[in-house]
Amino acid sequence: MSDEIRAQLLETLTQRLGEMDVSSLQQLDALTQQAPARATGGALSRRQFVTGAALGGGAGLLLAAGSGFAAWQFGQTAGSVSGHLEALASEAEITKLKGLVTLYEALERVGLDAIAALGIGTVGGLLQGLEGGARLLEKGTQEVESALKGFTALFPAIREGITWAEGLVSSLSDKLVQLQAAIGSAVSGAKPLTDAMGDFFNFILGLLPADAQKSVRDTLARIEAVITSIPEAVEGLNNRLLTPLRQNWFSDESARNLETTLVAPITTGLLDPLQKHLTDFADLLDQWETGLAKPVQAALDQRQTIRDQIARYRQEHGLAEGGTA
Repeated sequence: MSDEIRAQLLETLTQRLGEMDVSSLQQLDALTQQAPARATGGALSRRQFVTGAALGGGAGLLLAAGSGFAAWQFGQTAGSVSGHLEALASEAEITKLKGLVTLYEALERVGLDAIAALGIGTVGGLLQGLEGGARLLEKGTQEVESALKGFTALFPAIREGITWAEGLVSSLSDKLVQLQAAIGSAVSGAKPLTDAMGDFFNFILGLLPADAQKSVRDTLARIEAVITSIPEAVEGLNNRLLTPLRQNWFSDESARNLETTLVAPITTGLLDPLQKHLTDFADLLDQWETGLAKPVQAALDQRQTIRDQIARYRQEHGLAEGGTA
């Protein structure tokens, strides 16, 4: 072998040896101690080199050893060397895989599953409590809405009652006018009803015997008090009750009646938005259950099943945590 080829081989092998880790170098050292040595002074013949290469595509392993080379041809020895080299590669891969498994086990120890389960349980419990309150609120909303419908259903009857009361008061007022006119003609003078009633009752008392006037006077005084209070009552009913009811709460003008000023604001400003909010909340609960809580819980259960399988596998194969036996 020429000096130039020898130098190239030495350089190549030296570079490869420098890239090997300590474990691989130790394995290689053991192999060189077991290999049959050749004479250190001679070079490999062309026939030996070609034979070694033909036996295994790299069937000759050249090693730098002092100033000469050791060469092995693959027969039984070549098979042993190949097995050792495969063992080196397998050991390196196993070491890498052990490191990767260790990282995965460290990732599992973060405890994300417990945090997720706790979060799902906490939020789920809160939502369940809110769901109970939402059901009560929805029930109350329905009751208020039903009460408002019942109230508005009475409006026609109330309007009829106002109309009847207005007619009654008007008729009573007319009768008082007629009474005042009749009394005025009896006592020969047009006076206010109070004065006319007093003159009329004094006229009647003058026609009675003196011994009967006292008992009759008390009765006539009570009658006078009732009759003279009627005009004030009529005026109060009209001005303080019937007219405000007719012009405002139960007005035929929609801008002023209770349907517009009370029922509509409660319905559109409170009940309808509240009902929409409750509907949206119900949709949120459905999405929580079907889109998050159940899938997450199913994934957590599946992960726990896999953990149990890993634990059984380790126990069956005598493996400790971290990938070591």
